[in-house]
Amino acid sequence: MNSSQRLLIAIALSAIATCATRAAPVDLGVVAVTDMTPAGRKAPQATPDFPIYYQAVTTGFKAFGRAIAGDKEPPNDEFLQIVLRTLKREGYVPSTEENPASLVLGFAWGSLRGDFGGALRYLGGEKMDLMWETQNSGHLDARVLLRGLRSEKADRIMETANEDLYVVTIAAYDRQALVEGDLVELWQTRISCPTRGVWAMDALPEIVQAAGPVIGRETDTPEIFVVDEAFRNRRTDVSFGALTTLDEDFDLEEIDLLDLTKEDAE
Repeated sequence: MNSSQRLLIAIALSAIATCATRAAPVDLGVVAVTDMTPAGRKAPQATPDFPIYYQAVTTGFKAFGRAIAGDKEPPNDEFLQIVLRTLKREGYVPSTEENPASLVLGFAWGSLRGDFGGALRYLGGEKMDLMWETQNSGHLDARVLLRGLRSEKADRIMETANEDLYVVTIAAYDRQALVEGDLVELWQTRISCPTRGVWAMDALPEIVQAAGPVIGRETDTPEIFVVDEAFRNRRTDVSFGALTTLDEDFDLEEIDLLDLTKEDAE
């Protein structure tokens, strides 16, 4: 991947991540949503039996909006291992010489704070017909009268958008188009949870695994998982803090991975 292609991916990931945000009460849990483009709907879907091979680019942890005082980030490489293992379970595997990449996957994670409209969009508010709530035209919108008829899911998404979030974004791009200088996004999965009462190093590994089945699969509306259930179901795979797992680690030096956090440090 040359420098211009890296720049295209970095710009795209920055645009994804800078949807400013706030998140949900602890009992609201994990919100996951996947947007699929027309090109993505034509592309094959990965499964463990029929994997899709990829190159990867990561921007690492970023705090957008006000930083969370005293927050504890997950160690970069350990969290990458969690993401890579989760992807493998869903049928996305790093490319090899024998299995060349058809996708470039971009990873970004961190915290989002301070913008209700950006939060609502990140959480999939467009799929719930909620974005009108961000408009301030000075006129009464008749839909205000229908708020009491909204679904429980819509109410939860609205509540979440008024809080602070930890987030993980995974976006897929057509590799051949990228080689030709064109950034063609296929899908984008956005995963989030409340920051309240939990550190990033504890929450982020759990939410990416809980939302694994949503990655790369289009959702009609946001999917919501109760935090306690998601964490309990994943405790056999991950322990908080140390981020120890039962799956075999990937060799981050050998797979086709561009880690922009390490390039920035050089």
